[in-house]
Amino acid sequence: MDYLVGKGYRIAAQRVKCGRGELDIVAVAPGVVELVFVEVKTRASHEFGGGVAALTPRKRRALCRSALIFLRRMKPPQPPFRFDLVEIIGNPDDPMPPEINHFERCFGMERNPVVAWMRRGRGK
Repeated sequence: MDYLVGKGYRIAAQRVKCGRGELDIVAVAPGVVELVFVEVKTRASHEFGGGVAALTPRKRRALCRSALIFLRRMKPPQPPFRFDLVEIIGNPDDPMPPEINHFERCFGMERNPVVAWMRRGRGK
């Protein structure tokens, strides 16, 4: 989280329960009015693809559903939003600081949650 604050992000919420899912961090991007749903993945190494590989289609759909629930709770108008990934690579026992990679706009809104959201009348 300190990493994002250091980049100018304003943290709006952390560990937000949304239905059966959870959003790690909800932030406001610096310089623009854009909501950022940040998924944080911590791994000991890049072996097996690191944190990026953990964003499976199932995980992306779950994040999209949670984001839609979060957005429904907001008062209109709802701001533009995006999904970012912060990957932390390192071992806590290692004296070296961890490697932090920030992937902005790492995926878009999945189709299935949007269709369900619009069927409930939210897309009008």
